[in-house]
Amino acid sequence: MKIISYPQERTSIGNFIEVELINNEVKYFIGDKELYSHTMSDLVSFKCFICRLYLIGIAEQKYFYRTFNIRDITFKRWVKKYVENTKTIFTGEKRHGHNSKLTSQVLQRIQVQIDKGVSNNQIAKKEKISESSIRYSIIKGKLIKKQFIILTATNSQSKSNIKDKGIENNAAIFEKDCKKKIYLQ
Repeated sequence: MKIISYPQERTSIGNFIEVELINNEVKYFIGDKELYSHTMSDLVSFKCFICRLYLIGIAEQKYFYRTFNIRDITFKRWVKKYVENTKTIFTGEKRHGHNSKLTSQVLQRIQVQIDKGVSNNQIAKKEKISESSIRYSIIKGKLIKKQFIILTATNSQSKSNIKDKGIENNAAIFEKDCKKKIYLQ
């Protein structure tokens, strides 16, 4: 979001209301009488007040775009939010996307591939989704990536223990659930 620019001099918003920044406080006037004020940093009050002005018909959208340097789509989103939730509006709630391609069936197919040891990149290409979607699903716990620890025997006693267990080439592979690949030498 762009930084909102408050006018340093009295500037008209529509036909009746004027706004001015005085000592880090934004003040709205009707004639010489102060109607409302808020600090520069209080964006919630600012958004609510200008949405009210717009909805009751005191000013058109173009005045807000010009006066405060707000993008038109941003202002329209604020008004829509204000109409939907007057009290809980603008309280730091972030917009969260949702990956519609990762349905439960797709997640199952991906999990099978992950269990086989196929890389995230290869799975993403096959499923025609982004690799970051797979990583995000792993972080959120929707997918489980099992990691392998490879142990290599270095001394003769360890080598004989590995051979006794029927593992060839002096290496033992143990499956573990963990977040990072760990290779032990």
